[in-house]
Amino acid sequence: MDMKREKREVLAIVHIGIYYVVFYAAWLFVRTYLNVDSQTVFWGLYNVFTKIVIWVLPVILYIKIVEKDEWVTFLKLNKKIEKWHWLVIPLVLLVIYLVLVNSVIFNQPFFNIKSGVSEWLKAVIFAGIIEEILFRGFFLNKLASRMKFWKANLVTTIMFILIHYPLWLSLHHSALDIFINSVYIGIISFTTGYIWKKTNSLWGPVLFHTSNNMIVTIIGL
Repeated sequence: MDMKREKREVLAIVHIGIYYVVFYAAWLFVRTYLNVDSQTVFWGLYNVFTKIVIWVLPVILYIKIVEKDEWVTFLKLNKKIEKWHWLVIPLVLLVIYLVLVNSVIFNQPFFNIKSGVSEWLKAVIFAGIIEEILFRGFFLNKLASRMKFWKANLVTTIMFILIHYPLWLSLHHSALDIFINSVYIGIISFTTGYIWKKTNSLWGPVLFHTSNNMIVTIIGL
């Protein structure tokens, strides 16, 4: 029985791994044309549109063609949030942490908004729903059906961290900054995975993800 389970786990990781590599290559290629230092509405919308094409549309097609399922149902977008405390408690802790980091460590005022319209469009308004459809709605959903949840959540978290590397490298972040960001993103992603599991809806992760991006943008971290 254990051998069969291990085989299913390996096959699931290989299957998702192939999808992820193809997706990563496509996004890395497109990312070179999105790395424009512009805060105009046009570039914000262009980024969002391109991200939908690369991140979301292939998922919908995969679910329809391979899974032969309704994508809204598969992604749990039609589910209402259950056990709201699994979203509210992590969210409160996140707010407290970010405020303390901003005020105590960096000694900055709470409102320190530096981002323009483009950043709000691509990082706050649309990032949560687009990224959660792929990582929690699809990757974590697929992996969790083939292996223990903590393993699936860990694999998904690693994939989520790695997708940020092209951006960090393009911005010439130092090795220390990349390490710190990786740890933070990893904690956020792992927590978001459990929010997905406990709330039984993709809207839990979307709200948590969006709230994190919004707070970070507001306080200027």
